[in-house]
Amino acid sequence: MNQFLLYQKCNYLIFFLLSEYPSSIQHWTIDDVKSFLIENKFHCLLSVISEMNGYLLYDLYTMFHTLKNEILLLDKNAQSLTLFIYLRFLSKIKTNDF
Repeated sequence: MNQFLLYQKCNYLIFFLLSEYPSSIQHWTIDDVKSFLIENKFHCLLSVISEMNGYLLYDLYTMFHTLKNEILLLDKNAQSLTLFIYLRFLSKIKTNDF
């Protein structure tokens, strides 16, 4: 009940939680991704990835994971790459539109 009120206040779409998803994440729909985020209490990610289907979500995961590992391989003392840092980087690139 509290979740419903929270999402109503935040203007998020309300939908039924799905108990099962397609076996491959690449076949998830946008609603599957939203449901997964809500079921697993990843509410903070809703505004960032709520419009992604499973294929795009997997691509994001792969890019982020690869970049994070490459940074650690190059510099063992580097600050850990967080999603926030990565998204801030992408935002800066976008605003400078080379």
